[in-house]
Amino acid sequence: MKENFRVFFRWIPILFIGIAIGLTIKATLAWVEPDQMPPGGNIAAPLNTGNAGQIKTGGLILNTGGATLGLIVERGLVGIGTNNPQATLDVNGNIKANNIEVTGKINAQEISINGVPLSSLMPSGMIAYFDLTTCPTGWSEVPSAKGRYLVGTQNSANKNLTVGQALGDGENRPVGQHAHGVYDPGHTHGVYDPGHAHGVYDPGHTHGFPGLGCNGYSPWNCNSIVIDANGLNNLPNSLDKRGVGIGIYGSGSNIGIYGSGTGIGINNAGSAPGTNAPYIEFLTCRKN
Repeated sequence: MKENFRVFFRWIPILFIGIAIGLTIKATLAWVEPDQMPPGGNIAAPLNTGNAGQIKTGGLILNTGGATLGLIVERGLVGIGTNNPQATLDVNGNIKANNIEVTGKINAQEISINGVPLSSLMPSGMIAYFDLTTCPTGWSEVPSAKGRYLVGTQNSANKNLTVGQALGDGENRPVGQHAHGVYDPGHTHGVYDPGHAHGVYDPGHTHGFPGLGCNGYSPWNCNSIVIDANGLNNLPNSLDKRGVGIGIYGSGSNIGIYGSGTGIGINNAGSAPGTNAPYIEFLTCRKN
């Protein structure tokens, strides 16, 4: 029994030597000779925690495990598409995103919405109202619009034409000055006369007697009838009708005309007092 243990322990060193020789042969057969002169073809060093800058020619994929914070750049400038960034994030190229939230200002040479430049949506000469005390940058106030309503022009040659007197600040103008015609369905006037008399004045006149024949009608000779300014001569007293100073003259005073009206008047139109067009004032500006 003791002899068997001595034989076993005698073969153990030989066994380990054989294993070592086998591994060496395997490694030798697996080794591939470099196809470039050093240092070409060297395996790239891994990213490490050193403070020296590192360059990686291959792509970099991060956070495949779903960490809460995928990438944090604590300090410095980040450049995409440029190796000389001038801002915290400097992108030389296009940015595509579903939503972009900006809490500060946007400075841009041109902004497009759905491919349409924003400058074409607000062209030079555009008129807009602002709830501001001064016009925004790039806009100028339109003084002629103060106190006026804006309406579309019938003729482009008459643009900026102003008509009528502008409203004062806060003025409540019910209606502009105009004229009215009066419709009268009819009325009458009476005459007031406290009493008067008429006299007759006759500077002289004559009478003729057509159809009155002398023969067989009167007992006197017709040739003896004389008609002069004083009347009829040679007639019986009953026929001597003289007229002197015939005329009419009046004696009266305070004759007047009084009216009988029918309540003619002009009624108001509408029920709400004040201006015909209620308004609110805003600042009117034109795009430069």
